[in-house]
Amino acid sequence: MTLGLTDTDPAAVARTVLVAWADTLDAAKGLAGEDGLDRPSRLPGWTGRDICIHLGLWPDQQPLADILASARAGAPGTSQPPDRHNAAVLAAHRGADDATVLGALEASRDSLARWLDSPDFAREARLPGSSILGPMPALTIAHAGTFELAVHGLDLATCGARPPGPELLDAGLAALVDVTGCLAARTGVRGRLALRTPEGGWWTATRPGEGWTAGPVTGPAPDGVVVDGEPTTLLDAAAGRTNALHLFATRRVRVHDLAGLLAFTPLLDAAPNLPGGPALRLAAKGVAGVGGAVGRVFGAFGRG
Repeated sequence: MTLGLTDTDPAAVARTVLVAWADTLDAAKGLAGEDGLDRPSRLPGWTGRDICIHLGLWPDQQPLADILASARAGAPGTSQPPDRHNAAVLAAHRGADDATVLGALEASRDSLARWLDSPDFAREARLPGSSILGPMPALTIAHAGTFELAVHGLDLATCGARPPGPELLDAGLAALVDVTGCLAARTGVRGRLALRTPEGGWWTATRPGEGWTAGPVTGPAPDGVVVDGEPTTLLDAAAGRTNALHLFATRRVRVHDLAGLLAFTPLLDAAPNLPGGPALRLAAKGVAGVGGAVGRVFGAFGRG
């Protein structure tokens, strides 16, 4: 059973995760001071401070520990939707000062760094752990966090932080595609899907019963479904930060092989906590519905 990028080059995935965190920490530190963290973001009701608290490690929020506990116990499952938990964490820590918030961000990065550098990493990377989309390899879940970092980096930019760098944007797209491959393989979907950008992009191919593979887009157009767009546009569409129908209508996002894309809609059933799932299943007969469905599959890791 092949497990996407976790099998292709786990050391490279580990480096990507840490580079993504370095970019996020640098942006957050640049925003701190002179009330920068308290500026409103484009995420309704959330300030820069809220975003950083959400990404931080706190006594009541230790996501990596939860993932590894489920993996080590051999009891992976589907985590609860994060909305209520997010609200509780924000309510508990909104009074934290800048230094404490930045410290929590660094602690979150450090917890990942310790695991990625531990002697147990090579064995535990492939173990299935719990996620909001169901069981996935522990490293796949940790890597999925780079999608959230990329989207929240774009959120922080609206508060005045420097925009996320190209490496973080690319890492977010890689994670997004890899998670989709995992879900497709688990659901029994056979196909190829690529997110292509002017700089390259990422593809995944699934073979039911054999797992999924993933890698960077190089050379001519990949086989199968290809979704074209700028990195920030694709990330924003996936996370629901922009109107997907408008992006399709204005051709800022272009889909090649729409019929092939329809084959991926069963992924909605594979993720019972997916927001808007019933409506998206009904809408999947149209271009806008399909685009929204794929975006929601991608965006489940970037909610809030």
